[in-house]
Amino acid sequence: MITDEKRKKILEQLADFSFFQIEVVEDLEFEGKVYKDVKQRNNNSILTPYNWEQHKDTFFNQRLEKYSESYTVKEKINLELKCLENLYTNTTDYEILKQRYKDFLQSKIDSPQETPEPQEKPQPGKTETANFNFTNNFDDIKEADVYNHFKKLVDKRMLTNEELNEYLLKAFQEKTPPENLFKLNNPRSKSEVRKVFHYYFKSIAQSPHGKQSQYVRLLTDYFEGYKFQTTKTNFSK
Repeated sequence: MITDEKRKKILEQLADFSFFQIEVVEDLEFEGKVYKDVKQRNNNSILTPYNWEQHKDTFFNQRLEKYSESYTVKEKINLELKCLENLYTNTTDYEILKQRYKDFLQSKIDSPQETPEPQEKPQPGKTETANFNFTNNFDDIKEADVYNHFKKLVDKRMLTNEELNEYLLKAFQEKTPPENLFKLNNPRSKSEVRKVFHYYFKSIAQSPHGKQSQYVRLLTDYFEGYKFQTTKTNFSK
């Protein structure tokens, strides 16, 4: 029988291993079947001093995603620094990773240009452009609120203003996917993108009963690289 003290020691010994991992989206083979684009932790997701430089930005972004969107970047970083203070490390490699991540976080604080505070949200009912108009035939949300929400994709430099306008016309006015799907520019992760669309479904459209799939398709039917079933399964993640 494992005592509480022994269990605590085992958890401490696994703490650094569990902490220093990223989530990767790769094909997963299980019981003879191959599942495409499954979010997972595997041998390729374990961080070491050798691959730290390659994966440090992904690791940082995924760590910050676990915090509330209402927190500023600086607040999230301070919480990460507290996590590191309490992180038990077992080996020299993980002690090195701990120090590297601490230095990385501190550099983000010391470089304000890399950690911009959230911009003031536009007032509901007021669009940020006077040169673009569309009719929302998709749901009952005001066009201004739709525009102001999805402008996040422009603010994050995933789309240009022109691409956003074209997307809103296709998805909300015409409700017809384009022949050539839109492509998002360098998103930090698929999870970051899904959150934009899930937030629209859950908080702006108020989760209309039985229509989640239609809101998932606002992403999967219009943008490259997002398969419907995988996105629907992970929509809230």
